Amino acid sequence: MRHIAIVTTSCFLLPLLFIPSYAQAADSSSGVAQIDGWPQIASRQSTSSYDVTSGVHYSSEDVNSVQGKQPVEELDSDLSSSNVKLGVVGAGDEVVNSSDETISSMANRSGAVAGINGGYFSINASGEPTDGEIINGEIYKSPKNSYDASFGVTSDGKVTFDTQRFSGTIADGSATHALTSIGWESDAQGDGITEITPHTGAISSQYLGGTRLIVLGTSSDNGKTIHVTSITTADHVDKLPSDTYGLLASDSPSAGGKWIRTNIHQGDDVSLTSSITPNAGIQQLVEASYRIIANGKANTDSAGVSTGNTDIVPRTAIGTTEDGHLIMATFDGHQTNSNALGVTMAQVTSYMLSKGVTNAVQLDGGGSTEMVARKTGNTTVSVMNTPSDGQERPVTNGIFLYSTAPANGRSQAAHINSDKAVSTALGATVPVDVYASDSAGNATTKDQPRVTVSPASLGTWSNNEFTAKGVGTGTITARIGDAVASVSLTVTSKYDALTINPDDLDVVNGGSGTLSVIGKNGTTTTTLDAKSATWKVADPTLGSISQTGVFTGAADGSGLATVTATVGTQTATTQVAVGTAHETAATADDPSAWSLSYYGGATGDAAYTADATDTPSSQKQSIRLSYDMPSSSGVHQLVMWPKNTVTIDKNGEGVTPTSITVWAKIDDPVHSAFEVCISFIQANGQKTNEYVSNLTYGKWAPITVQIPSGSSLPVTFNFVDLLSIRPSAESKGTIHLGYVTGDYSPRPASAYAYSGIASNPEWLKFDEDSSDFKSGGTTYLMGDDAHLLASDTKSASAVNLEHIAERVAGKSYTTDSGQTVEPLSSTATPTQVQMLGDMPDDGELKDLQYAQSLVANIGLPYHDLVGNHEDTQGTLSEADNFAQVFGDTHYMYRTGKSTFIAVDNSHGGVTSSDKYQSPSLANGQYPWLQQQLESSSTPVVIVGIHMPAYDPFPAQNSEFSDRWEAQQFLQLVQNYQNAHPDKHVMIVYGHARGFSEQLLNPEGQSVTWPSGIPQFTFADLGMPAYSTPDQGGFYHFGLVHVNDDGSVEFSVEPLLSSLAIDQGTAAATAADGQSSTVKVVDSTKSDTLETGQTKQYSATGIAQQGDNGNPAISLHIADPVSHVWASSNPTIASVDAKSGLVTAHKAGTVSISITTGGITASSDLVVTAAPSNDSGHSSGSTTKPGNPAEGVPDNEAENSKTHPIVNEKGTATSQRAAKSVAKPVSKTAQSELSKTGSDVSQIAVALMVTLALGLTILKIRRIQK
Repeated sequence: MRHIAIVTTSCFLLPLLFIPSYAQAADSSSGVAQIDGWPQIASRQSTSSYDVTSGVHYSSEDVNSVQGKQPVEELDSDLSSSNVKLGVVGAGDEVVNSSDETISSMANRSGAVAGINGGYFSINASGEPTDGEIINGEIYKSPKNSYDASFGVTSDGKVTFDTQRFSGTIADGSATHALTSIGWESDAQGDGITEITPHTGAISSQYLGGTRLIVLGTSSDNGKTIHVTSITTADHVDKLPSDTYGLLASDSPSAGGKWIRTNIHQGDDVSLTSSITPNAGIQQLVEASYRIIANGKANTDSAGVSTGNTDIVPRTAIGTTEDGHLIMATFDGHQTNSNALGVTMAQVTSYMLSKGVTNAVQLDGGGSTEMVARKTGNTTVSVMNTPSDGQERPVTNGIFLYSTAPANGRSQAAHINSDKAVSTALGATVPVDVYASDSAGNATTKDQPRVTVSPASLGTWSNNEFTAKGVGTGTITARIGDAVASVSLTVTSKYDALTINPDDLDVVNGGSGTLSVIGKNGTTTTTLDAKSATWKVADPTLGSISQTGVFTGAADGSGLATVTATVGTQTATTQVAVGTAHETAATADDPSAWSLSYYGGATGDAAYTADATDTPSSQKQSIRLSYDMPSSSGVHQLVMWPKNTVTIDKNGEGVTPTSITVWAKIDDPVHSAFEVCISFIQANGQKTNEYVSNLTYGKWAPITVQIPSGSSLPVTFNFVDLLSIRPSAESKGTIHLGYVTGDYSPRPASAYAYSGIASNPEWLKFDEDSSDFKSGGTTYLMGDDAHLLASDTKSASAVNLEHIAERVAGKSYTTDSGQTVEPLSSTATPTQVQMLGDMPDDGELKDLQYAQSLVANIGLPYHDLVGNHEDTQGTLSEADNFAQVFGDTHYMYRTGKSTFIAVDNSHGGVTSSDKYQSPSLANGQYPWLQQQLESSSTPVVIVGIHMPAYDPFPAQNSEFSDRWEAQQFLQLVQNYQNAHPDKHVMIVYGHARGFSEQLLNPEGQSVTWPSGIPQFTFADLGMPAYSTPDQGGFYHFGLVHVNDDGSVEFSVEPLLSSLAIDQGTAAATAADGQSSTVKVVDSTKSDTLETGQTKQYSATGIAQQGDNGNPAISLHIADPVSHVWASSNPTIASVDAKSGLVTAHKAGTVSISITTGGITASSDLVVTAAPSNDSGHSSGSTTKPGNPAEGVPDNEAENSKTHPIVNEKGTATSQRAAKSVAKPVSKTAQSELSKTGSDVSQIAVALMVTLALGLTILKIRRIQK
């Protein structure tokens, strides 16, 4: 029976490798606001929010989409506030300034409270703005409108985005000529004449472009009239004094130079007039990159916008709202997707539109993207975002916000500890900031604070720190001018918990990192001043630590340094990993094994040369190249890569690589604007290019880039690229390559913990016996990893599927070992088959059809998820053969009280699988998944997807290829669970070759419901497992039973050929007279116990084999394998149904049995009366009942589940065979017998204790006599 999928589409998705058209995404009832054109957003987390000054509010958030984290910083300013003023600041107050200036420097020297970077500029060159710049009404560089986008402030303080146009005239007497521009040295050619001013700056010969005609003179009216003092030619222009202005042109015979030579003379007074329209008298102007929003709509007319501008990079934007607010926003990027992904211009546009912006421009981005603001209580700004260069980039200009309130105004309000209570412990010194703010909310230092602690015995305050000296409660009060503030103070004898943060610091040799001490009292956490702790390093050869908590690694060596911090009587400990272990991945000693290429005008040797005289370490030779990087603008590159594949994976100890290092030597005395790019490719195909600008020259040195945490391993080393970016000079030199290493922390890999059965909520129950499922409801049969081939009809998987069909149909069968497998009980018979992928070995039509035939043979409605083998590891689209055979690649159906939602991640992730969907989804699967979740009306919702979010087995490689996407996938499902606490949500996986149940939060941590989602892996129908049998690596299928009340039960059914109890001696050999570890025929065994003794029983199953050569799996029967131990007569000997612990109660013969996978094995047990002695103890080496060390339950009978599966003699039979041999004991009777046995056992134990006490008393009396 083919499935029928119900498919609806909505919303949007931004795949990593292609950009589809987007629909507007509505907010879901799960509470996460979506943004048009962004990938599906799983969460939005506010990270900070406060008023910078009256009328200016700062906020930040992390927008976590399925593609990556996007930090967004925002400044929201009320332009109607009399306290808010806008301004532009240029680097060094000059147009041409090759050094440029950081945004924080511009802000602090101009008194700004906040700001962002401005327009494009000539980076690593002249440093000048690419387009116009007007500051405080003075034209530094006239507008040119290269990008048809402007941000300006008019003379009346209004913000304008209108395109500004410049015109001007030069007049000397009656002779006139057009003034082409102001501050544009590039216009000094042909007929062009530009004005130069004191703000133009010095123009070196490199940027002037040749010899120019220069007219200089003095001016008392800011260049409107110039009294000519010199007319000269030069190939450079010096910085002009404050009263000097001039004209710049190409000399005669150019038209502009000819006009000057003809009409202007030394001593003349030259008049210059200029105008800007439409905003005459405009006060501030930065010409931006693109006009992204115009009149409330995304603007596709702005130059460049229509091309899509789809690069995912850091970006900056500024815009205004209809109600008069100014929104400045920065979007970090160029980092890992778990830190800062970056955005497209369309995404910036939609974000600004979501904030109500009606007009906006995009400014410079990339490493220039930056926002600064004053933090609460500060009088200088801080960098609020994370620049992608790793530090502030000097830029050409910025747009800033100012408070009009007088600096250092009157103290209007006092603030202590950000107006929060102080909680600390005796002996600790903690930061407690005290400051005053003026009427506009700006910090002011006009008045000195007077701080008192009451009672004084609790401690002292000084220089924004409180030191606790006594235990108790009180207050800290600050008086600053006329302002007074007070907060409560609590000092305890010690913290509830004391920890060191971070707890996983790694430092390279000679490197350092800062540790802090965190104290926690109740829900309040406090970062202590490092000086309040006494720090110690256990092994000083690994490093040292200062009293400020700065740990410095030793110059050489590696290992784990134990660091302790003592505060009062409390001590916290952490381990710092010092140094790096380098493992060579490739050696550059063979010129023929490496390729090279030059780009952007770079030239050099056509081939490498072997060099045996200049090598790193003990390497016999290196490879060498000579190069020439020209001084022209642009990017010049020398790219080098190995011809053979070089991969870097976990090392032999299972430690994940942290970085890649190329060991090289660069000899170049100039090395102008040099950077090195190291490129690598993750196992999921994601390319990462990382840049290093801090290079060492003249000696062998490592060039290291980080491998992002969570990268898909192994990574493949791609290339190393030597770049000269917009250099100021020609660079000639040589580069030697030595070797490439994968780098590893000395910190050992975290121990793997297998999760068989999780700690489940009440609504989810693991059943040892599927016949115990509640009556009614619906049952799914689930399985995965059959890898069926039409050419092999006797593989283990094929045989197992045929056997499953028989059990479902109510038929028993005999295994190759001669044991009988019983059918599933009526309460456990499934109503639906849901396979979880990898049913065929490949996506060939014949193999898909064969897999479908075996699934259909089960005789129930069926579905299959798309696995990576259904599409032949991505080489065949599932929209073709799979869809033809099994139907839709994503689907939803309802059965009983559950909804099943199938999602395709067969290409390593959901986003990477989107382009192969049938039916196609314009916006991708994540919006579709969200819609299916929200439309679910059943109490139980099951999401099925082939690859687990987190591999439950030690290899940790059968999972989503992108760790971030895995986290966000779970976050989307978790959001739904959080928003619908009455729903019971589960996820089922295949792919990982084994069984596991995990209860994980989106970060992959084991938690309890509802903080996490129960996640099942049913993933081995007959293939070699990826884990050991005791950790889920066995053939099985799952039964998931959904009850009408919304509760869920499940069992894990092993696929066995034989089953035997390990205790006892077999009374007969195998049927074929052969001893075999594979074909174990169930035969009568016997064992003995004395009354009162206990014995731990165990059983072993052998997996069903086929003709495809899979190794025999010997499986110890224990959870998570569903199984039941039973006794034929619990009054003689009872057995714990789960653990197999047997307790002998009275003399007699009993049969102990175990049932699993439909097979029953048993063993006779003869219980004899224990001989008595004067101590009252029975003899023997077995343990007494009730020994806590043995885990014996308090009430054995309640835990001794018995089943009618053995005959009176204890002969091993199946359930069906037992019914024909002896009259079965009903479950009610079994329960009564169990209770009776328990009562008898308790009476016997009581009598034995009484006897022992009596004998002891007699002995004491004898001694006394």
